[in-house]
Amino acid sequence: MAPLPPGLFIKLKSEADAAVKRCIAAFNATVSTTIDEAGHPLPRPTVRVVHGDREGKLMSHAFRAFRTSEFIHHTTSPPHDHDLNPIAERIIGVIAEMAVAIKDSTDAPIRLWPWLINYAVEWHNSIVSSTGSSPADVNISPHQRLTGRPPRVMDLAAFGSRAVPISLSLFHPCPLAPPFASR
Repeated sequence: MAPLPPGLFIKLKSEADAAVKRCIAAFNATVSTTIDEAGHPLPRPTVRVVHGDREGKLMSHAFRAFRTSEFIHHTTSPPHDHDLNPIAERIIGVIAEMAVAIKDSTDAPIRLWPWLINYAVEWHNSIVSSTGSSPADVNISPHQRLTGRPPRVMDLAAFGSRAVPISLSLFHPCPLAPPFASR
């Protein structure tokens, strides 16, 4: 399961358009197509608007040229007012707190911060939760809301582990089992 949204870390303003292109590509690769009451598929959702917080990277001339070439509208929140986007600000806080807790509990070095953030995003997107005032079903995860499929949480091993346990199915017997084992 790919992290949704991808944890993107950029250092230069010139990297913002490439980072947004990667986000849009990840969105297009994972978003599901819904069907109407008659069973016909509806048009696939596309990214038409990017909302930002007046971050310098998203206000640059290069990013403006990218948005113009891709026909993407850009909206911004008022400066220095985090209260106008409380759900996004809280999710950012939850993910940061989770990443810090994982870092502290595993004694991970700070150089692993991008992987810690991605791991926290994957867990956040796999957990069933409400979405504030959204009318979306509270009994499904954010991953399932976006993709139409439940998340594969068995792929989320403990951070830093090198092995992932797999569950063996009765329908697919283990090829390494001895011939005398009952199946």
